[in-house]
Amino acid sequence: MRDGIWLNELMRAAQGATRSLPAMSKQTNPNDADDNGNISMSYLSIGVNRSPNCISWSTNGLIAYGGCNSIVLYRQQNEMHAGFAEASLNGHSARVNCVKWLTQYELLSGAADHNILNWHLQNNQWKVKSTLSGHTGAITCIATLHNANKLLLATAATDSTLNIWCRNNTDENFERIQTISCGHGIILAVALTTLQSSINKNNQNANYLMATTRENCKVNLYIGNYNDNKLEFQQVLSLSGHENWIRDLSFGHGDDTNILLASCAEDAYIRIWKIVSTNDPGDNAHKSDDEIKLKENIFHVKYGDSEENYVVTLDSVLSSHEDMVYSVNWYPVIEDAHRRLRLLSASMDKTMIIWEYDKNSEMWLDKVRVGTMGGNNLGFYGGIFSPDGKEILAQGYDGGLHVWKNTSVEDEQWKPQVTVTGHFAPVQDFDWEASQGSFLVTVSYDQTTRVHAPWIQQQKESSWHEIARPQIHGYDMQCVSLTECNQIVSGGEEKVIRVFNSPKLFSNTLSEISRVQLESLKISSVVTSTAALGASVPSLGLSNKAMYGHPYELFCLASNPKRQLIASACKARKPEHASIIIWDTQTWRQACEPLLCHNLTVTQMAFSHNGDWLLSVSRDRGWSLHQFTKLSNRISCKNVYHAAYKTSKHSRIIWSCSWSHDDKYFATASRDKKVIIWHQSQNNAWIPASVALELSDSVTAVDFAPECSKSGKYILCIGLDCGKIEFYTWNLVQPHWQNCFSLPEKYLFNSFCIAYIIRILSLHFTGL
Repeated sequence: MRDGIWLNELMRAAQGATRSLPAMSKQTNPNDADDNGNISMSYLSIGVNRSPNCISWSTNGLIAYGGCNSIVLYRQQNEMHAGFAEASLNGHSARVNCVKWLTQYELLSGAADHNILNWHLQNNQWKVKSTLSGHTGAITCIATLHNANKLLLATAATDSTLNIWCRNNTDENFERIQTISCGHGIILAVALTTLQSSINKNNQNANYLMATTRENCKVNLYIGNYNDNKLEFQQVLSLSGHENWIRDLSFGHGDDTNILLASCAEDAYIRIWKIVSTNDPGDNAHKSDDEIKLKENIFHVKYGDSEENYVVTLDSVLSSHEDMVYSVNWYPVIEDAHRRLRLLSASMDKTMIIWEYDKNSEMWLDKVRVGTMGGNNLGFYGGIFSPDGKEILAQGYDGGLHVWKNTSVEDEQWKPQVTVTGHFAPVQDFDWEASQGSFLVTVSYDQTTRVHAPWIQQQKESSWHEIARPQIHGYDMQCVSLTECNQIVSGGEEKVIRVFNSPKLFSNTLSEISRVQLESLKISSVVTSTAALGASVPSLGLSNKAMYGHPYELFCLASNPKRQLIASACKARKPEHASIIIWDTQTWRQACEPLLCHNLTVTQMAFSHNGDWLLSVSRDRGWSLHQFTKLSNRISCKNVYHAAYKTSKHSRIIWSCSWSHDDKYFATASRDKKVIIWHQSQNNAWIPASVALELSDSVTAVDFAPECSKSGKYILCIGLDCGKIEFYTWNLVQPHWQNCFSLPEKYLFNSFCIAYIIRILSLHFTGL
C-alpha cells in the first residue's frame, strides 16, 4: 500500500510545486499529450524483470521489456535525443516474463497470470488485440516463426505444457492447434525454424523444426508435419551434452543450407549443433571401424511418399564464459549486406561475447567481449542484437539495460551508450530538491537510493535519467528526505536513520548534466570546497552519520520547509512504539521529547508550509496536529489537537495527508474511500470544512496543488488503490467538490502490483 502514499508528492512536483520542470520533448511520442493538450510525460523509469526472455528489439527502433506487471516501450538514443521510455502498457495481473515483437505494430507478452496478450498499435494507441488463454501456469517463453502465409507461435509455461498456435495472414486471432505435455518438468526455452528440404521445395506446407529444453539438461527436437492439412509436432531426437540446466536456444543458418542450433546452459558452455540434410539412411556398416568421426544423430522426415534424412552433429563447444550463460542470439539476417556468421552470448559473469566463425581455421573465435565491472550483484540475464546488428543490448540482474554500439565496423570499436535504468522492486518513497526541483531522490525495496535529474544537451532534446546511486544498502529501503540539496536522510527496514553528504564529484556532475548553478541550489563555494572529492566507504561501514531512537523498522520521514527539522516514525503495534521523533539537522540530536499521540503505525507526516505545524496520520484511523515554538536555546513541540477514530470521520486506516499552499486547510485520505478537508473553527477546533468526497476505491494518496485555480478554487490530486488518479477542485461554496478530469489510462499505474514505476508528468491546467 505504500506505493499510493508517495504518488501524491510526485504529482505535486509535476504540477510545479517548487518550480517548472525542464521542458521535455513533445515529439518523443504522439501519445504524450492528452486530447486537451493538458498532460505530457516527462519521465518514465522502471527496471527490467529478472527473466531471460524479457527484452525484444523491433525494426522500428523500439525496445520492449517487461517491468513488474507492465510492458515498457523504450526508444534508444539517436542524433536527436539521449533515449527515453515513452510508454508503459498495462494489461497483465502478474509479472511479465517474456516479450516478443511480431511486427513494428504488433507485440506479444507473456506473464505469470497464465495469459499471452497480443498488443496492436491502432490510432497511436496500444491496445490488446486478443488474449491467448490455454495455459494453467506462468508463461516462461515465446517463440515465433513467420513464413509466406502464416504465423506460427510456440508458448511454454510452468504447467509443463507447450502450446502451438497458428494464425493465417487473413485471420485476426491465433488458433491453438496443439498442446504437447512434457510430464512434470518445466520448459525453460523453445525455438522454431523452417526445416530446409532438398526434395520438398515446391510444397507450400513446409515442415518445421522446434527445439525445447527442460530441467533434464537435454535438447529435444520436434518435427512439424502436415497430416490431412493439419500441422502436428512430434518429438524425434534428444541431444545430450550439457551438464546443467539449458537456459536458451536459438536457430540460425550457415553459409549453405545447414541449420545451426545454439544452446547455452548453467554449466557455462555454449554448444552449436549442425543439422544437415543427407541421403545417408543411417547405415554405417560400410564405414571403416578405424575411422574417427563425430557422433551423428539421425532423424527422418516424410514428404508424401518420399522420405528425407537429417543428421545432427555437435559442431562446436564454446567455453570462454566463467559463469552461467543465460542467452544466445544470432546475428540478424540483413538484406543486401555481407552475411556474417556471428553469435551473441550473455552470462552471469557480467560479460557478453560476440562469437564469429573463422573460415580459415574453421573455428569459432570470441571476436568481441563487453561487460561491466564492480558491484556485488550478478551479471546478465539476456542479450540481443539490434535489427541492424550495429548495437547489442543486455539486461542486468539489477534491472538495468546496457547498450554497446559499434562505432567502427572495420576496427570493431564497441562503445557503451546512455540507456534507461530503474528500480526492480516497489518504490516506497521519494523527495524533491526543494529550491528548484532540480533532481529527484527515490528509495525502493531493491535496497537502493537513486537520484534522477534532467540531462540538458546542446542541439538535443532534454531527457531525465538516473545520474547517481548514493546508497546501496543491505536492507529494503522505506523512506527518504532531503535536508539540503547535498544531504540525504534515509531509513530502511531497520531501526536506524542514516545521513549522507554528497561528495564534490556529485555536485560537479549535477551542474554539468543539468546546467544548474550550484549557487542557485544554495550550495556555497565553502561547502563545495570542504566536501569530499568522492565517496569512499569501508566494506563494513554503512553511513557517515546514524541516528538511533526507534524500537522498530522505520516507516516514514518528513522535513520542514527550512530543512532544519526531520520527523521520523516507525512501525508500531503499541502506543509507546508509535512515537514521532523530531531531529535537529544541525546537531543530529533529538530536538524535543518524542511525540506520543497515536496507537499504531504513523503512515505519513506533513509539515505546513510556514513550518509551524506538523500533521500526522496513522493506521489507528486518527490524525494529530503538533505545533512548534522556538525558544531561546531549543525548540518546543506540543500536540494541540488529536482526532481519534471516533472524531476523525474516517472508519479505516488513513494513508495520506496534505496541506493547502496557504496552510488554511489540510486534507486526509483513507481506505474508507473518503477524502476530508479540515479547517480551524472560530473556537480553534479543527473540523471538516465541507462534506467528505467519496470515491470509487480506497484512497492512498492526496495532495494540494501549489496554487489555486484562476477561479479561486483549490486543486487536489487524488490517487486510488486501483491505480487511477483523479483531479478535483474544492471550495467552501457549494458545490464543494467538482471533478476536473482523470488521468488517461496510458498514464495510470498497474492496479495489480505495487508500482516499480517512477513517472513524472507535466500538467497544464486550463479552464479551471
